[in-house]
This record gives sequence, structure tokens and C-alpha cells, in this order.
Amino acid sequence: MRLAQIDALLSAEYRKDPLDQDRGMIARLQEERERLRRYRPIEPDSIRQAAGKAYEYKFTFKNHSDKEVAALTWVYIFIDSATGHEVGRLEFSSKVTVPPGKERGVTAYSDSSPPMVVNVESVKKEGKAWKELVTVESVQFSDGSKAQSRS
Repeated sequence: MRLAQIDALLSAEYRKDPLDQDRGMIARLQEERERLRRYRPIEPDSIRQAAGKAYEYKFTFKNHSDKEVAALTWVYIFIDSATGHEVGRLEFSSKVTVPPGKERGVTAYSDSSPPMVVNVESVKKEGKAWKELVTVESVQFSDGSKAQSRS
């Protein structure tokens, strides 16, 4: 439950104009969220789903490398359709085997919802409240090597 509260506070801060955002508070909340995630046991997706997590987040990953992928760290991002500002993000780690040149669906479950506040102008202008984007932060290969995203 604490993660949902932190995500809600972060979403509220991200909705603000970048000049009005409290960077100190954002940093503290992100550190607390990371600390909480670090001490949570990693469970297979099937156990998470069975545990009653209400929200499903998924995307299709294609392995463009010549090595087999064993795990991914990825971020599901919500962007306000009208303003282009980030309004929320969820971070996941998934064990997934993807041979070179192949693609697989990646799914994670969370008790954190999509953003709870909707910009009416976004719905009027774009027909939807937010755009959804997935960013792969790191890839763990079967041989033990790792690749980080180039941000």
C-alpha cells in the first residue's frame, strides 16, 4: 500500500509545471520507493496475479541482439496527451527468456493504478487522457552480461 501512496504523490508532483516541481521531495520519494522495492521478494508473475494485484502492465519486447535475454528492467510511463508532461511511472523487473531475433510479451502486475487525475483538455484534444510508453532500462543476458539504456 505504501508504494501506491508514493506513486500518487510522485504523480501529483510530475503533473506540475517543471519549474514548480519540488525536486527534493521527488528525490526523497523515489529513494523511498526504491528502498521499498529492494526489500520486496521477487515473485513470479503468476504469484503476483494470484495475490490480487489489480493492474496489469504489458508490452512486446523484441531481442535485436545476438545473445539470449534472461531478464529486463523496464519502466511503464504515463504522459499527459495534451501537455506532454509525465504524470506517472511504474518500474518493473521481469524474468523473461527471449532468443536472439525473437519477440515475447512481457507482463507485470501491480497494486499501483494508472494516474488517478485526468486532464480534461487531454481528453478533448487527443481523445484519451494519457499516452503510454515503455522504456527498457537494462537487459540481463543468459551469459551473465548486462546492457544499460543510453539515457
